[in-house]
Amino acid sequence: MIIFDQKAEQVIHKILKVKKLKKKIVLCHGAFDLIHPGHLDHFEKAKKLGDILVVTITSDRFIKKGIHNPFFKEDIRLKNLQQIKIVDYCFIVNEPSATSVINVLKPNFYCKGIEYKSKKNDKKLFEEINALKKIKGKIHFIGSNIKSSSKLISENLFDIRDNNLKRSLKLLKKIDLDKEIKNLKNLNVLVIGETIIDEYINIQTSGISPKSNTLSCVEKNRIIMPGGALATFKFASSIAKKTKFISVINKQSFESYNKKIKFGNGIIISNKFPKIIKSRLIEDAGNKVIKKIFTINIFDEKKLDSEVEKKIITNIKKSAKNADVLIVQDFGHGMFSPKIVDVLKKFHNKISLNVQTNSLNYGFNIIGQNLKKVKMFSLDERELQLFVGKKEFIYEKEMKKLKSKLKSKIGCLTLGDKYSLIIGKGEKIYKVPKLNHRAIDTMGAGDIFHAMISLLSVKSKNDFFKLFMSQIAGAHAVEYVGNSKYPTLDEISKTYLFYINSSKN
Repeated sequence: MIIFDQKAEQVIHKILKVKKLKKKIVLCHGAFDLIHPGHLDHFEKAKKLGDILVVTITSDRFIKKGIHNPFFKEDIRLKNLQQIKIVDYCFIVNEPSATSVINVLKPNFYCKGIEYKSKKNDKKLFEEINALKKIKGKIHFIGSNIKSSSKLISENLFDIRDNNLKRSLKLLKKIDLDKEIKNLKNLNVLVIGETIIDEYINIQTSGISPKSNTLSCVEKNRIIMPGGALATFKFASSIAKKTKFISVINKQSFESYNKKIKFGNGIIISNKFPKIIKSRLIEDAGNKVIKKIFTINIFDEKKLDSEVEKKIITNIKKSAKNADVLIVQDFGHGMFSPKIVDVLKKFHNKISLNVQTNSLNYGFNIIGQNLKKVKMFSLDERELQLFVGKKEFIYEKEMKKLKSKLKSKIGCLTLGDKYSLIIGKGEKIYKVPKLNHRAIDTMGAGDIFHAMISLLSVKSKNDFFKLFMSQIAGAHAVEYVGNSKYPTLDEISKTYLFYINSSKN
């Protein structure tokens, strides 16, 4: 990864020349999304510490404050800083902190806002302070407690154009977010489902082969990622520390991919279980959007080995008793045998179910066929179509039928570019529209949504809050390539507060 582009390198070269003249360098770093009086006060106090004021900004890709941040693109943010006379030099940094800038410029002073004085456990700040110590630089916490750029933007510039959403956000006035987050972290969670290896082969089309008249491509790189229920487990365990996993994986797959994916505990390794690998050829479609060309599935149709089946049953009986929720994700690849389903039925009052359809099981893996009673469920449009048996229907009507059939307390439907909905207490329906219009890759977003709403449904009583937070989680998930990364609880919370502040207008 290139931390400093050519323009930044040129500015750094100028600064280092000035530094040789024994000038004291002062560094400020941040997003600086919206320059306000607090920033100007910060720069003025920083400049008084030395001779040269350098201000660096984090590039767009590393700002994780919410799906609408940064509000202004990096080139605009840089241009705004260049107009401030007190700032001597400024440039963009392609990393989440100022550590590399500190190592290169070796500033005499590094200035952070006064609000960071109580955030010394912040990982990025910790790294920056350590880098400063090595070069004998000093940190100063300066400025005044004025609202952050994000809060000013959400309260004054961001416009929620969906009036239904704006009205619904009023339902969240009494929500204690800190309490809700604490509840999530203390949950005892069990994730059950097939482990899938997801592979993205990034290619560049070079043309048509003159000899065979076939498409000729050059492979640029490969990304190996956890898929299926393993991806859900990794996301859930980043929120609730007491999260366990029950799955099975082919031995050869485990040995080939364990170093890259780190499967962890809970996976049963078996020679007899089939490999489940999904390789997708992708191409950059511009604006960082992923274009999938085609998929190669590696999968053998085999019955679950009786020895492995017994181990799964034993693990379920052992872990399900103490679990607050069982996140069950059935991808239709052979893990959920009749005997395992019978065991799961005993814990129906804890199960959050997701039964998925794909090209390998199309029409044969339909919700309600195996587990006929669950606490809650989540599915997408195609999966609901298969349950109904036709393409066109009234979503709300059929969701109520499915909820009744499964005797569920909660039913959720995700409709991609349209909206997501929840049917909860008293058959009340809430909807949340698509929140992120800058999607890079939608793969896995539905799994993240299901995991999030499963966790929230244990203790949260407000159905709209559950849906809204889960829609936010899904909106963050589409910013990443596949399951290469997961939304953090901090990112989800910041986006939630961004909307809450915006709704006060």
